[in-house]
Amino acid sequence: MRYNLLCIDEIGVTKIELGSILKNLNINIFNVKDLTEAVYMFRDSKLSFNAVIWVLNSSELDNLDYIKELKYKDDFKDIPVIVTSKFTDKKYVVKAIQVGAREYIAKPFEETVVLQKVCNLLGIPYSKAVKKNMEDDILTFSFSEMFNREIKTAGRGGYSLTIMLASLSTDDLEKDGQQTVSEVTGLISKVLKTKLRDTDSVFSHGTNNLIMLLPFADRAGAECIKDKIMDIYETNPLIKQKSEGYRLITTSVSYPEDGKIKDRLLEKLEEEMDDLLKIKEPT
Repeated sequence: MRYNLLCIDEIGVTKIELGSILKNLNINIFNVKDLTEAVYMFRDSKLSFNAVIWVLNSSELDNLDYIKELKYKDDFKDIPVIVTSKFTDKKYVVKAIQVGAREYIAKPFEETVVLQKVCNLLGIPYSKAVKKNMEDDILTFSFSEMFNREIKTAGRGGYSLTIMLASLSTDDLEKDGQQTVSEVTGLISKVLKTKLRDTDSVFSHGTNNLIMLLPFADRAGAECIKDKIMDIYETNPLIKQKSEGYRLITTSVSYPEDGKIKDRLLEKLEEEMDDLLKIKEPT
């Protein structure tokens, strides 16, 4: 079964953080900035959402009242809500439950806690999810751990680091709902891991996204790598066969050219991808 989570986060970073943790599950995460966009996404996308992730970025308790407003809407009244926030005082947890949230997950995320609570809410066997994560990550770090390490190393060494996001997209909602999208994304990931430099890292993130860490690559270097990825996507026989009807969209940000703060870089990356996804392929 394929699961869709709607993340309401004005900053947009949480989608990437959760995507790296839930990458081995058949979960797609969509991000909107506020309640109005959430209602628009739900009604116009024709997608069925299994849960809402409400990100509390402000210390104001009253902001949790918007969850009550969300739950009053017929479209959302039966959809479970998970609140996530760096504010962990008991008063926030109590208020979240009072306004209708089912779970509260503290930041920074602990992978086992996220997996356990999300799996429990969606009815996914937790032991199976943990086993898949262990098998996939036994020889590498999670994206968050690797990113923290690489950005610190780049800062100390005085070199550039590019973070690249690639998304497999289609204007055909029926096709996007098929299992094929995760299969194609997985195939692209495997091919890229053999074709990119030894220093580069490729992580699955959701069912249709890949996120890459590219040390020693500035903006100009990132453009060369982007061209290489698109060439692989368009010429690899197996990828061409499997990806018919899809398009691969890529964008990137570079440290320190686009900023030096990790969360701001991820936010900029997410915003640029959102803008690109709004542009439909010419007919």
